[in-house]
Amino acid sequence: MVISKNRYETISKLQLINGEYSISHTSCGEYLNGLYKVRYHDLEEIENQCVYDISVLKKVKHENIEIGLIKKIYEHYKKIFLKYNISNYEIEIVEVEGFKAFQNERETLIEPIKRYSINFSVYSLVNTLNYERGFGGTIIDKILDLDNQVEELIKVSLTKSSYVKIDGYFPVIFDNEMTGLFAHEIVGHNLEADIWYMNKKLDERFNLGEKVSTSALNIVDNPLLNTESGTYLFDDEGNAPQLTYLIKNGVINHLLTNEKYSKLFNITNTGNARSISTFYKPIIRMSNTYVMQGQSDVKLLFSSIPYGFYFKGTRNSKGGIHPFIESREVYLIKDGKIDSLLNPMSISENALSLLKKVKMVGNDFEIYGGGKGGCGKYNQFPLPVSSGGPHILLEDVLIYNI
Repeated sequence: MVISKNRYETISKLQLINGEYSISHTSCGEYLNGLYKVRYHDLEEIENQCVYDISVLKKVKHENIEIGLIKKIYEHYKKIFLKYNISNYEIEIVEVEGFKAFQNERETLIEPIKRYSINFSVYSLVNTLNYERGFGGTIIDKILDLDNQVEELIKVSLTKSSYVKIDGYFPVIFDNEMTGLFAHEIVGHNLEADIWYMNKKLDERFNLGEKVSTSALNIVDNPLLNTESGTYLFDDEGNAPQLTYLIKNGVINHLLTNEKYSKLFNITNTGNARSISTFYKPIIRMSNTYVMQGQSDVKLLFSSIPYGFYFKGTRNSKGGIHPFIESREVYLIKDGKIDSLLNPMSISENALSLLKKVKMVGNDFEIYGGGKGGCGKYNQFPLPVSSGGPHILLEDVLIYNI
């Protein structure tokens, strides 16, 4: 029997919200009984394994869901909220385990799935705002040892923010989370080949080979990171993924592609065909998208600003050629130092314009995944991704009050 393309996925999900947990099991997609040669992918090596019966995927019992450990993690973080007499909070922990398989007439690919995520949410009575922060990845260490981050979130929720009327252009510093959002929404979506192709008649698309930013700016999409939420060993068309430089030394370098668009443009297939389950058609999606570490001391970014704003943490966003991004926290910068917490603000400018305003790239680096978020392109939400980078400085950014 000749098989064109089959996909199969079986998933167990543990969800714990404020101590109450539920476990769900789903299996979807087509599978074929019989013996097939399997190419088993490992991040360190690719080797041919022995004959494998794909039908066993349907019989897998997910017995490694760690209910006891997840409850202990929840109880640990709960104590931090109680220490500050916080009652209006939510802790959500999710553990996902399973397998996915891809099959064509040549081979069957099997990949184990393991992901953890945690999301902290606290409602600020003084600001009438909800503050959230999420973490996660493919190892449980990604949701451990977050006490400092939780305490920081609580303290922000207890701090009264100020209103400053904004009408103009100012220097802005993005923290690591906001830099990741910048990489994802401002750059990544515009360099997904399907979106890029749709923009071709607008004379606004990112032109390959065009220098659009400082030479210090390098942005990559990397599905090969061992521990991040957007990591995978083969995409949903059965192709091997790769690290792709979207922007290299400030120059637009490459598109993210799948089989269709790599053939259409006669360029490398980057292995970015993804879907949230086998119920959905694979489309071009990002994985772990981030700005690479620069060389500028972060202190220098701040000291160069007499009056500006520090955008810290992510809130809402929309990608594309005309994006908007909002920060969880906004701080006034005065005389090179972080000053008071302000009410939320938004940035909405042409994506190419924002790229040209990047002036300095910090020498720090952090990357984030997990939480309640994920990519929601074409309503396929939430697709596991990670994003991050160093602090970056942008000049003359148009800022709005929300």
